[in-house]
Amino acid sequence: MGERLSPERWFPAGLPSLAVEWAALGDGTRIRLVRSTGGHGPLLVFVHGWGCSAFTWRHVLPRVVAAGHRCVAIDLPGHGLSDKPDESARYTLSAMVAALRDLLVRQDWHDLVLIGHSMGGAISRDVAGVEPDRVRALAMLAPAGFGRIRRLATGRLFSPDWTVPLLGPTVVPRWAVRRSMERTYGARAGFTEAEVDEYWAPTQFAGFVKASRHLLHHFAWEAPPIARLAPLADKPALVLLGSIDRVVVSRDVERFFVEHASALPLAEVHWLDGAGHALQEDAPAATWGALAAWLGRAGSLAGGAGLAARRA
Repeated sequence: MGERLSPERWFPAGLPSLAVEWAALGDGTRIRLVRSTGGHGPLLVFVHGWGCSAFTWRHVLPRVVAAGHRCVAIDLPGHGLSDKPDESARYTLSAMVAALRDLLVRQDWHDLVLIGHSMGGAISRDVAGVEPDRVRALAMLAPAGFGRIRRLATGRLFSPDWTVPLLGPTVVPRWAVRRSMERTYGARAGFTEAEVDEYWAPTQFAGFVKASRHLLHHFAWEAPPIARLAPLADKPALVLLGSIDRVVVSRDVERFFVEHASALPLAEVHWLDGAGHALQEDAPAATWGALAAWLGRAGSLAGGAGLAARRA
């Protein structure tokens, strides 16, 4: 089946502008951070989706760094090189929100911008709601938690409770990872064998496979009660959708924000033509361009003047 990449070879190995750091949550869970080594202004915090890691931001982070901004991408619990607790209760939406919130507090991060992809979008949404004084703006790329997820029921059907003790590295062959990537990318799909190796690498840990299964069954993938979004009413928010998303039903997401525009008056929804679910990988230049333009409008990269004006 081949050799999986050893951790020291994982992204961001060999990139001097990005460094790996480690942080501990209150319960002792270790979290890996991929942080820029320089930059200025508000901290941009990137949160990946299901089954991914900081690697999913590999095309965007160098653009953020080149623009002179501070950034950090995290490996959520159960993912990448972060610790992978066994308990299924650690992989509910509320538990993942609590973990990210704990990280923000323990790192003493303030005045930050949360940027979440897919599952990370739903987590970032709720963290912004419970930490409104820390999070100045929120961006969500192909976010889960606003409508239907394709094939979710199928994934649950083929991973019943009795399979959990059987889950481990051998149940995820490399070809299955490649097939998943083919489904996730859009019209500009194209990835290297090295990228397949990076996405396959975390499956060497049995805890990663179990965490992925637990999230399928226990994470709240559906849209939340609108009352939960009340703390976001005065926050600039950006939603980026790919026109060829085969995972999230993008029209559901757009419909949610149209129907609840009065509750989220500062939210913007934009489409990237030809991009699939992993739009930051399909179209990294367009993704960062859209993020940078929105952050400029929100004042989040220019000292907050625009943001203050919108709140006034």
